[in-house]
Amino acid sequence: MALEVKTIDEETTSLCDSFDAEIAPKSIWRNNNNKLYLVLKSIGAGFSKIRDVVLSLKYRFDPRYCAEDDLESTMLITGTKRISGKASMLRMICYNNDLSQSYTLPAGTYEYTSVDGDIFTYELQDDTAVAPQAFVIMVLASEKQGSFPVSGETNASVVVREGSTIPSAFSFEALDNSSTLGRAEETLFEARNRILTDITRHDSLKELEAEINALPTIYGCNLIFNPTEEDVILDDGSVLSPYELLIILTGSPTAELAKLVLAHEIYRTHMTTAEQVVWYENELFVNGRFPVYYMTHAKRRFWLTIYYDYDSSLKTDAQVEAAFNALLAKYKVMTEHVDSITEPMLYETLQEHGIEGVTLLKVYLQDMQNGELVTVPYIQIPKLMVPELQDIAFVAEE
Repeated sequence: MALEVKTIDEETTSLCDSFDAEIAPKSIWRNNNNKLYLVLKSIGAGFSKIRDVVLSLKYRFDPRYCAEDDLESTMLITGTKRISGKASMLRMICYNNDLSQSYTLPAGTYEYTSVDGDIFTYELQDDTAVAPQAFVIMVLASEKQGSFPVSGETNASVVVREGSTIPSAFSFEALDNSSTLGRAEETLFEARNRILTDITRHDSLKELEAEINALPTIYGCNLIFNPTEEDVILDDGSVLSPYELLIILTGSPTAELAKLVLAHEIYRTHMTTAEQVVWYENELFVNGRFPVYYMTHAKRRFWLTIYYDYDSSLKTDAQVEAAFNALLAKYKVMTEHVDSITEPMLYETLQEHGIEGVTLLKVYLQDMQNGELVTVPYIQIPKLMVPELQDIAFVAEE
């Protein structure tokens, strides 16, 4: 029965009616001079207050209806966190172009501004000597959290914030950062939807996966565990032994990854290569540390062919195709696994393109089979991979 708000008078009337039914044909004298009536009235007041409390709390901790402040309280109580944002990373190569002389990079905060105006910084702790024709690699981070792509730039302009002069013998090259793009912090709206739609949050592996994804240097993570007593053959042909955990990720793992994995359970992790490992330092283990192996996501490539017509008096075909490429750029630099790429997914991205004078006619999803592109209804993405849009062909009708 649905609980409804009732006033003290309504509760009292209901109690008196029930009492009258028990003593019929007599009835209670409903007057404040009647002590029995006052007793029932006090009980009615208590019932009314209880209803008020129950109704005020009914939706307070329900993610479907509660306010944002209450949603954050609910998440704290249940141990659920918003997925944190990440900065985009950028590798910068600093060359000493001199043929015979060493030069020194002064300590300080190195700053690079991309073509789009996004600022990346790197702090060099000490003066660093660079031999002739040698180089050093700096890993810069964007000042803001989010996805800030850099396609690469030779002779990049880099300055030291503190004002130190960089010797002219040095040149800088910014590398493509498509595999280390960040993301904005999950909004409360997104967190609410995730809580309501994710049916796997009770799974300890899914919880661990979400926590690894929240690490600042990890951009995407998938976990595969073999709970059986027999070997399991994976998509790439490798063998996962009984009770072994495979960690697949995109990003730069640190000791925080090892600490997080072992905080849940002491998993025996699958070794793909001996170099792909982080260590958990603890004297309780043999030799004082325990290895946590991982592998990086492979790429599952796919192609597109887009048919469209356009009004050449409003846009050139080059402008139209550049706009389509911008809309689909996220599929070229994906860092998180999805189970499949489908035509409806692509149409959802393109249907509100907003390109003046352009009508989208058809999108064909294509896969490479036996050296030829073949149109397919969808692209299945194995757990060990992330999708990557390799190229887009356009067919235009003016």
